[in-house]
Amino acid sequence: MLQPIKNLLEGSLIKYIAAALQLAVTVIMLIPTSGITYINFSQSDKLLHSGIYLILFVVWAFALKLDRKGGMFLWLLVGLLTFYGIVIELIQEKWIATRTADVWDVMANSAGIVIGIIVFYKLKRRFRFKT
Repeated sequence: MLQPIKNLLEGSLIKYIAAALQLAVTVIMLIPTSGITYINFSQSDKLLHSGIYLILFVVWAFALKLDRKGGMFLWLLVGLLTFYGIVIELIQEKWIATRTADVWDVMANSAGIVIGIIVFYKLKRRFRFKT
């Protein structure tokens, strides 16, 4: 029953999904909020950030087959996603008039990445990937 999911996670389609997801997140994070009814999300906003980065990490980890590579690649992905989150916040502050940078968003992104590492290794064991 889980074989189709395992096939997706091991196949090349996951690379396209990861790239499309990264592009979608970039667009969503950089859309000006003018004309959109603003809702103060507070903690919900941070949960959303954590969830997005958790998903980004897990999808990229499977796409890059981190289960078959050394730990250096895992830390490289962690560093790249963290850097990406910081850059997005800086772009929001500098060039998107209706958005601001928030250090707590960066912290939430980082928390999502850490949780993503745990989820990735749990899924890897669940689907019994070859290493």
